Amino acid sequence: MSQLQSLAFAIASCALLLACGGESDNSSSTGGAPGTGATGAGGMMGSGGSVAISTQCQVHADCAVNSASCCGSCGAPTQNDVIAIATSDVAAYRAAACGTKPVACPACATGSNLRFLATCESGSCKVVDLGNSPITACTSDADCTLRATTCCECGAPMELGDLVAISSNADTVFSALVCDVNQACAMCMPQYPTNIKLSCAAGHCVIPGI
Repeated sequence: MSQLQSLAFAIASCALLLACGGESDNSSSTGGAPGTGATGAGGMMGSGGSVAISTQCQVHADCAVNSASCCGSCGAPTQNDVIAIATSDVAAYRAAACGTKPVACPACATGSNLRFLATCESGSCKVVDLGNSPITACTSDADCTLRATTCCECGAPMELGDLVAISSNADTVFSALVCDVNQACAMCMPQYPTNIKLSCAAGHCVIPGI
């Protein structure tokens, strides 16, 4: 084979390789859930598509707890099953997690996320697990008390989903998690339901059944 023929063969081979090398094995999946790795304080969470989910916050009310997946977990969720994101991005996160097509969720009982709180810490939303916190520590049922999940107890919603069980001596610590600096509350005696019985289970205060 002459030098000219060899050069022509090499050029043709390179062109063929370039034409076939355009595809990548790292194609993006569709309908995937947003990634759960926040990129530092006040960062943005990665997503399975083009939706950017914010964890930025200035006050505690800027944050919300959400299931990490579209369907949630079977049984009682753990801290790995929930995330804290900006309240304004909850709808966008759910849409990104579930995609645009109907999702066939497992036929199982999904536990409540009420043991988890979203709090703003150093400009980023964080999850607090009350189920493993000293805030709910107890040795008997008598050590437990009801507390509204909002900062201000006066006029707070008093439905079952708006309440948590905490240790009777932990109100100051709990308030620090849900109240912003210099947040003012109206002064009145909160009217807590009297038909909710609290329990001390495995060393932590709980509201039975939720």
